[in-house]
Amino acid sequence: MGDNRAAGEENQEAGTPYEQEKRLRESILSTVPDYIHVYNLRARSFSYYNSGPCFFGHDLINAPDPVELVIRHMHPEDREKRGRSYLQEIAQNTGDEVLDLQFRIRRKDGRWAWALTRARPFRFSPDGELEEIIAITQDITEQKEQEAAFQQSRQLLSMAVEGAKLGIWEWDIEQRLLTYSNRFLEQLGYDPSRFSNRYAEFEKLFHPDDIPRLAKEFQEQATKGDTFELDYRLLASCGRYHWIYDRGRAVQRNDEGKVIRAVGISIDITQRKETEIALKESEAVQKAILNALPDLKFRISADGIFLDYFASPGEDVKLFALPRQFLGKSAREVLPEYLYKAIMKNLQLAIGKAAPQAFEYPLVVKGEICYFEARISAVNDKEAIAVVRDISALKRAQQELQSKIRELDNNNQKLQLYVDSNLQLENFAHTVSHDLREPVRTINSFAQLLQKKYHGQLDEDANTFLDFIAGSAANMNTLIEDLLEYSRINNSQHEIEEIPVEQLLQAVVNALSGLIAEREATILICTPLPVIRGNWTKINQLFQNLISNAIKFGWESTPPLVEIFAHEDKDHWIFAIRDNGIGIEPEYQPQIFLLFRRLHSRRYYPGSGIGLSLCKRVVEQHGGKIWVESQPGQGSTFYFNLPK
Repeated sequence: MGDNRAAGEENQEAGTPYEQEKRLRESILSTVPDYIHVYNLRARSFSYYNSGPCFFGHDLINAPDPVELVIRHMHPEDREKRGRSYLQEIAQNTGDEVLDLQFRIRRKDGRWAWALTRARPFRFSPDGELEEIIAITQDITEQKEQEAAFQQSRQLLSMAVEGAKLGIWEWDIEQRLLTYSNRFLEQLGYDPSRFSNRYAEFEKLFHPDDIPRLAKEFQEQATKGDTFELDYRLLASCGRYHWIYDRGRAVQRNDEGKVIRAVGISIDITQRKETEIALKESEAVQKAILNALPDLKFRISADGIFLDYFASPGEDVKLFALPRQFLGKSAREVLPEYLYKAIMKNLQLAIGKAAPQAFEYPLVVKGEICYFEARISAVNDKEAIAVVRDISALKRAQQELQSKIRELDNNNQKLQLYVDSNLQLENFAHTVSHDLREPVRTINSFAQLLQKKYHGQLDEDANTFLDFIAGSAANMNTLIEDLLEYSRINNSQHEIEEIPVEQLLQAVVNALSGLIAEREATILICTPLPVIRGNWTKINQLFQNLISNAIKFGWESTPPLVEIFAHEDKDHWIFAIRDNGIGIEPEYQPQIFLLFRRLHSRRYYPGSGIGLSLCKRVVEQHGGKIWVESQPGQGSTFYFNLPK
């Protein structure tokens, strides 16, 4: 009974309001993250602490001298400034004043931490001497780091605003007030203290031409969203307009959705804008100069894309295609393969060597062979300008001059041949001239005399016989002339020179102009033609015979089309002459190169049967060979190759 009563008394005592309040205070203090200490100055020990022995990782409670431990781990700078004098200030504090101390302390793990200690007197002795102090210490490391980061951010923002010459503004649209940062106003030469923030005054500084545009652009952008961007000219105090770029945000709208307040930044972009304007003016001048030059000018990227073109009035008729057909496209898509390769080769050289490159090329424009000179000059490592000049007239003049020179040379060679011909040729010429041509001439003369003398006295059969005699004599004379030509090819000197085949073909086309016009024939050069080594006269005769045959053996109802190709292999140049004529039966193809072999009657296709034999002889003299591929009714293609 006694023990139970004693326990009951203890429980009753523990439940008194005083004990309950004490336990509540201790519970609250133990959960506070701060260090709370009551320190006895005489005993140099703690009469109360709330967080165990650890103080930033140090055993403060069990230390012989806790104050000395704290001072020893304090940052040297903080220790020298106020560390040791702090206790003296507390000791001299006879009132309830709270003294603060911020300092850095090294944690147990070696890292520095920021601490804030707030201390005040707690108990005095009967004689008035301070015995105990109460101190609350907070770990403010995170707060200090945030303050440092914030300060750094402010400094960076200040540097950015200063470096970029930014202006910060607030626009109260409803009250028509505009407030600018002082720094921006100073950049424009205005005194901020004398600058009115009334929008009506500020609007007077806008360039008159910009005011209508600004109002319209602001309304359009503000309707779509909260952000807007504007650029305009603003009058500086010096009387010169500066270009300003604004980026703003609507921060308040009324019930109708209209912006009534906005904030933003302004940047002086005068230098950039003036550079852009100067660049546009420079480009306009350059474009005007390019358009004035009597050439075609193209802007081409490094990978062969047509970016732009310039042509003076009347020059664009020389374009290979309409602008919409080549702008934005690769040269490979719109030009023949040979020309594409030439352009890319010279384009790469021009960009790589930073030196202009020039080349010439032929091109069929509207059915006519034209000659051009292209000069490519690099603008930078990404694009170049190609200037193309029509040199067809110059080429024709050169070809005409060369033709005259060759004609003179040919005449000289013929004269030399007549003078220096060997005995065999003289004997053959004598035989042909006297032993063959004279009887033929006599037969023809007597036939004509008979027709004249007995005109109207002979019957129809006799007249037919006389016509047959005269025609046969004429054919015999043609045969003799062809034999003489074949003899000359066989026996003439074989002098070798460089032959530009394009120029040679131009001479051939000129020589056959009558036949071409009569048959309305078309001659197309489908690939670039090389420069070969050979005898000009014989190669000329070779092409002339093949092209004239291609025209002659055509259909009456279809204009002849003759296409000329050239390509190369390792050792030879290979030429092809293709027509749309009547074709040749496969079984007759081996015979056509034999002397006097004819596949058609003279009545329909005149000739002596020597032309292809002469072609075969010329090709063989140059070390090549000739052949034909054909099907009846599908035209023929004559091939021959010549050593390089």
